[in-house]
Amino acid sequence: MNEKSFEFSALEGSTSLSRARIGDLSIIIERLRSDATLLIEERILIAEILGGDWTRPANRPPALDAELRNEEIKEDALLNRALDPKGRPGATRVAHAHRCSPKWVYKLLADVDADPKSHAAMHKRVGQKVALYQSIMAKLAKEAVQDAHDGVAAADP
Repeated sequence: MNEKSFEFSALEGSTSLSRARIGDLSIIIERLRSDATLLIEERILIAEILGGDWTRPANRPPALDAELRNEEIKEDALLNRALDPKGRPGATRVAHAHRCSPKWVYKLLADVDADPKSHAAMHKRVGQKVALYQSIMAKLAKEAVQDAHDGVAAADP
């Protein structure tokens, strides 16, 4: 028998509804296109959208993909600032890597600096990356010194 297994995820349904309430329809559209079983509330919302009874709220927050992109930009800028000897964020380099403007990078960094408590996990991840980078660089420097010492020792007869 080729019966389709029944899958139900209330968490995905509630996430799509909460995002739709603030104007982001990307998750509910994804669920509609997939084989997911829709909640009754999701069906009602889709009917309202199709019937023209629903409008996006004004001043809605960015879509989920934009939020994730902004978080990546913030983390990259913090990492660049932590690794730069003068503490500069490398906004041009980060902006080029993420295809945005340096002004946008500075705006996102201002948000991080204005509310460090809400970005504590990000600061912790950046600290871990900096520690890893520094340990790798120290190991490479040690190996370079050892290779140079071995090269001098081999050159001496």
